[in-house]
Amino acid sequence: MLTARLESWLNSQWYQCAQPSWVLRALVPVYRGLRALNRRSSAPAPFSKPVIVVGNLTIGGSGKTPLCIWLCQQAQLSGVRIGVISRGYGRTSKSALRVNGQSRARDVGDEPLLIHQKTGVPVAVARNRSHAADLIAAEVDVLLCDDGLQNAQLPRDVEILVIDGRRRFGNGLQLPAGPLREALPTDLAARYPLRVISAQGGDGEDLGVMEAGEYRAQMSLRTAINTLDQTELALTQFQTRRLAVLAGIADPDRVYRSLTALGLSFATLKVGDHGTLSESELHALYASDTHVLCTEKDAVKYAPHQKLWGLPLQYQLDTALWTAVLHRLRN
Repeated sequence: MLTARLESWLNSQWYQCAQPSWVLRALVPVYRGLRALNRRSSAPAPFSKPVIVVGNLTIGGSGKTPLCIWLCQQAQLSGVRIGVISRGYGRTSKSALRVNGQSRARDVGDEPLLIHQKTGVPVAVARNRSHAADLIAAEVDVLLCDDGLQNAQLPRDVEILVIDGRRRFGNGLQLPAGPLREALPTDLAARYPLRVISAQGGDGEDLGVMEAGEYRAQMSLRTAINTLDQTELALTQFQTRRLAVLAGIADPDRVYRSLTALGLSFATLKVGDHGTLSESELHALYASDTHVLCTEKDAVKYAPHQKLWGLPLQYQLDTALWTAVLHRLRN
């Protein structure tokens, strides 16, 4: 797909080139100007409940949604009523919506739907996050915003910066010459006291010693769950099957490396971040006796099938982060 090829080219420019294309570098002042206009808008109006914002400095994924799921689970264990607000990236609907059991990814976004399915907490989506907050604020003690660090209109009581442990900040340049949404702070630790460094098993990542305020999130893939009958199998049991892997995320190579490390051989289905395959394309794969492995974020977009398997992400993070979040909310 064209989108996937464009994303691949941009990633090569951002993460492999110290001097990216001159065309991209020439457009950086335009991006900075647009950001400056956005920051000139009025100060954000406070929400009725405290807000935790999870975000990153780079475009694309770094592990925000798995962290949001983890935070929801920690809140539930602590007796804190938490709800999630999101823009619902990639959805076709324009209205503010409450996510429920009948919601479709195309209406509410794949990530909000996945968060609701995994945690059961109240989730609402709207282009203006305050409208999403209005839908669920009466039911919660705390609002959690999936993405939004750069949103000047979004109030926040706690910020958590998520950093890709392998790719970090790429070439260190702002969009579109680099992956940065904003200039890298000279003192990152002071600007973002809570930072989660994401690493995935199979990458061979050595993140070294965590600095003060940093928390290591270890992500791994171990099993696959059949989307039709919920059968769960160890991924090593797929070593002899004909496989295709669907990873509509910002860094699909991370999934490919993890599966390769487990001894799996597969074709890759390149759709781009948040991209989809058509049902006819999927059924052509099924007819060829191919089993399709996909991320959980992808799985919520498709009809269940005996040959479609979701890859649940095993997520490990020190609960000291949740303790630090609670301390900041209460002080």
